[in-house]
Amino acid sequence: MTGTGSRSLALTFAGRSAVVTGAASGIGAATARLLAEAGIRTLGLDLEDPMGRHEDIADGLLVGRAVDVRDPAALDTALQQTFPDGRLNYVVNCAGIAAHTGFRGVSTGEWHAILDVNLVGAYNVIDSCADLLGACSPAAIVNITSMEASRVIAFTNPDPNPHYAASKAALAMLTSTAARALECHTRVNSIAPSFVATPKPAH
Repeated sequence: MTGTGSRSLALTFAGRSAVVTGAASGIGAATARLLAEAGIRTLGLDLEDPMGRHEDIADGLLVGRAVDVRDPAALDTALQQTFPDGRLNYVVNCAGIAAHTGFRGVSTGEWHAILDVNLVGAYNVIDSCADLLGACSPAAIVNITSMEASRVIAFTNPDPNPHYAASKAALAMLTSTAARALECHTRVNSIAPSFVATPKPAH
């Protein structure tokens, strides 16, 4: 909250390391910057190296790597290189792609493109990070879903985009299953934003 006479509370973190996907733009870029500016060593992942958006962050607190969340081997390599001590506190799954098709005529390829990034990619990140999170305390995962995970919204077309909405609803359930599976060492939650005026990759 900002404005004349308003107050804001500084965020504090007990952990010292984080991973943020989708860190080249939008919510992911803002999240990576916030964590790095709070003194947390943050690995920002995206299809393009996100460091072009964050060159002003000093002290090596933000490390950017061009990694596709659909590639578990590349994820493992980036994690090993950035966190050689095998310890990680926070994961924020922001990577996602939008849809602009409407309901009818969505191709199999378009379904796979959305689900592979928005859902399977998030699972890949959680799976790759689970052991590192288990070695740390505190440990937390936040998945960015959408208001479309729980309600029908026609925002960019006269009717809704079924594959995007389904991917975000499934990500909400992935959050619940991850919370159950990792409950002995990691807190797992999701955030469902409304409309956010930031760029989002289309593919």
